[in-house]
Amino acid sequence: MASGLGLKRVLNSLYLYWLRGLVVRTASLVYELETVNAGRRGRVVHTRPYHLYRLVPEGGGEVVVEGRRFVGYAREHLDPRGGNGVSKAGRVLDFLHSNGDEAFYSTEIVKRLSEFGVRARDVMGNARRWERRGLVYVRGYKTDARQ
Repeated sequence: MASGLGLKRVLNSLYLYWLRGLVVRTASLVYELETVNAGRRGRVVHTRPYHLYRLVPEGGGEVVVEGRRFVGYAREHLDPRGGNGVSKAGRVLDFLHSNGDEAFYSTEIVKRLSEFGVRARDVMGNARRWERRGLVYVRGYKTDARQ
C-alpha cells in the first residue's frame, strides 16, 4: 500500500527480486485465515497462503527469523501450484486424460492417486471447474432442483 502499486505488481516484483537474489523468502508458505462478511450468508472464512520476504542477509545464504526459515531462490523451493511442478489438480487431469475411455467415481480417482496426497475435495472441485471449460463430463451430482 505504501508503494502505491497494485497487489499483483508488488507480488510480481518480489518474486523477480527473489529470482535475482536480492531478497530471501520463507521456505514454506504462511497461512492466514481471513474472515469476510458475506451478507445474508453470514461470515465466510478463507485461508490465504503467502510468503514473507526480507533483504538478503550479509554474506548471503539462509537466515532464520522468529522460527521461520528464509531461503534464496532454488528449484526445490518453488510452489508446484505455480506450474513449476506437478500439482494435484494436474495429476488428476493427467489421470483422466490417460484413461479417457473409462468413467470413474471420485473415490476411485482418490484411491489411485492417494500416494500423491490427492483427496476427494481436490478431485471434485477441479472436475467441476474443468466441466465448465468443457474438458471433462461430470454426472451424478445434486443441484437444488434435481439430481
